[in-house]
Amino acid sequence: MTVKEIRIALGLALALTFCGSAALADNCSKASMSVYTAAGFNCTVGDLLFSNFTYSSSQSAGGYAPPASGVVVTPITQAGKSGFQFSGAFLASPYQKVGGVIAYTVTSQGPNLGSWLLSIVAGAGGTGSASAVEVQPSGGSLSTYVGGGTKVFSNTGALSTSGATVTVTLAVSGGKGGVAALLAIDTLWS
Repeated sequence: MTVKEIRIALGLALALTFCGSAALADNCSKASMSVYTAAGFNCTVGDLLFSNFTYSSSQSAGGYAPPASGVVVTPITQAGKSGFQFSGAFLASPYQKVGGVIAYTVTSQGPNLGSWLLSIVAGAGGTGSASAVEVQPSGGSLSTYVGGGTKVFSNTGALSTSGATVTVTLAVSGGKGGVAALLAIDTLWS
């Protein structure tokens, strides 16, 4: 190798080293779910790596579930936990049902995941209801339910794993004579 080739190789090695260390910096940003579900997309919040995002929605009898471009993903960190808020209007009137499924993989790049939290902001009246269930492969699950009024409902659980692929299933129904809306879902990890 010539001196010039050695310098180029050293320069590339240094550049790759600095790029690799930047991967631990927070690089998730507020964007629509359609950005997060793009092939190969991943990002970090603190020492957590998030990847493999998917989203699907369903609606019947005229209810409304937003498309991926209508769900806003906002990275959040609070009380030692990091994750996302997924916000979008899931709306149902009498005899209408809507749903959504959000899935992703969370991997700790440091100590094992110790706990998780699922929280929703939703409201319902009459026979309406809104719920979210978050499941991870070890069999653990968290669930929330709003059957009337406007509530923020949270549930927490303990973990001891370096990573998990989770699925959050949302269900909103107007029932026979009610209305319901689910506006935001928070999923947090520590």
